[in-house]
Amino acid sequence: MFLFGKIWRSFNAARILAQEGYGPDAMVVARSLVNGAIDLGYIVKADSEERARQWCAVGEKAQQDYREQFGEAPDTDQYLNRDRIEARAKHWKEMRINKRAEHSGLEGLYQIAYRAGSSPEHSDSWSSIDYVEGISGGGLSVQVGPSEKGIIRALSAACWGLSEAFLRWCKFFGFDEDEAAERVKEIAHQFSESEENRKVRGGG
Repeated sequence: MFLFGKIWRSFNAARILAQEGYGPDAMVVARSLVNGAIDLGYIVKADSEERARQWCAVGEKAQQDYREQFGEAPDTDQYLNRDRIEARAKHWKEMRINKRAEHSGLEGLYQIAYRAGSSPEHSDSWSSIDYVEGISGGGLSVQVGPSEKGIIRALSAACWGLSEAFLRWCKFFGFDEDEAAERVKEIAHQFSESEENRKVRGGG
């Protein structure tokens, strides 16, 4: 429930950023959304309770480690279950996100939307195309204000991730999923087309 709620909230955050002209920043939020969708898909695919406990353990261990840096006493319950928490957290982390995506049937979402979001997330050279523009007379300018660049890509990734999460959420709780499934396919196709067209235009 938390993951789906966070995905929904992140979708709105990405939408607001895109609406204000901050496409690359919206893509960073969309990547986080996609990460959540993959985790949700992996948890509900099989062994739901144990996988959910592994996912929880990662956060619990991170909280323990953070507190210890400042000399704070650990939570009593977490301290008593530390070995179990560490074992479960280790098991989750050993299953890297690309593998979780494969187990969830979300390879396309990972390969396209997640990896596209990794560029602005890590501020690498690919992401510079959304910030740097040529100017008349030669030279380059860095666009630090709002622009239209990256907006369609970010919104497409956010829609795709939300749709995939919603589809799996419906299936897990036994809701009708036929209409959602068709919409997911449409969004995935549109996103793939927009990425391919961008590459043809020289977008990288």
